[in-house]
Amino acid sequence: MRRLLFAFTTILLLAGLSCEEGYVPLGPIWQEIELNFEVFDDVVYEDLKDLAPFGLNDVWLVGENGLVYHYRADEDDELFIPCDWTLFAVDMRSPINGFACGEMGTVLYYSGYLWEIQPTGFWGNLYDIIMFSWDDAWAVGEGGTIMHYDGESWKEVPSGTTESLRCVHGLSGDDVWICGTGGIILHWDGGTVSELEPGSHHTSYTINSIKQVEPGNFYVCGEHGFLAEYNHGVWTDIPTDTYLGLNSIDINGDLGFVVGNEGRILSFDSESAELNYIVSEGHMLNSVVVTSPNEAWACGNYGKFLRYR
Repeated sequence: MRRLLFAFTTILLLAGLSCEEGYVPLGPIWQEIELNFEVFDDVVYEDLKDLAPFGLNDVWLVGENGLVYHYRADEDDELFIPCDWTLFAVDMRSPINGFACGEMGTVLYYSGYLWEIQPTGFWGNLYDIIMFSWDDAWAVGEGGTIMHYDGESWKEVPSGTTESLRCVHGLSGDDVWICGTGGIILHWDGGTVSELEPGSHHTSYTINSIKQVEPGNFYVCGEHGFLAEYNHGVWTDIPTDTYLGLNSIDINGDLGFVVGNEGRILSFDSESAELNYIVSEGHMLNSVVVTSPNEAWACGNYGKFLRYR
């Protein structure tokens, strides 16, 4: 009888807590992970801009002042400072192959031991990067810049725009989507870059993140709480009940998350989005990656690093 009473009391307690904003009482939850930042020359490298999980308990993170942090739950973490520039994005395709990009046209390549700078001939910011293989990678940035790596060198691909390009995603090297300021959306089909619905953008807000789920079908998020799905010519706006900036989006199966300013994490599907967790109002979240239908990772400013499972 006491056990039944205890169980009933616990259920009531959880039900009460579930009314609190951002609390997830049952099933998987977001948990914050403390990283062991080192101090170099009296500078603490904390702000995290992007992450790339690879394997179980193995996540690469990049951030301000050239920070590259390798989180390994089962081994000692690794810290690299291969350059002095802020790194905005990272992508890994194997334990010995990865790219990162950032300020001043910086592109770094990881070959299994060191992160090495690769020349690009571009001196503006590169905001996002995607790697399909060791000889097929794309980076996008300021002034409509699109860079492609063919295994030998980085070459600029004409974009037809001067808008700042903030994000890139795709399913293969001949099906690449690129978005940016003014709501611009570009597509690379293996031969040319063209604008989606030329002259008629679905939104004028800056698009900060894109996730393609199948050919002709993707999700985007951006300024002022903008979240939408594009499916073979049809747009569906997804209400978010926020005007805060949304910075990153990812979906895997039925599990989808978008993260943004003031530490907000929203769970979403093709019809709606709702608040799932709040880190704190002073902690901007910059990136989220959903690795499976029941696991996700997120990171942000002030060293915030979270796992959902």
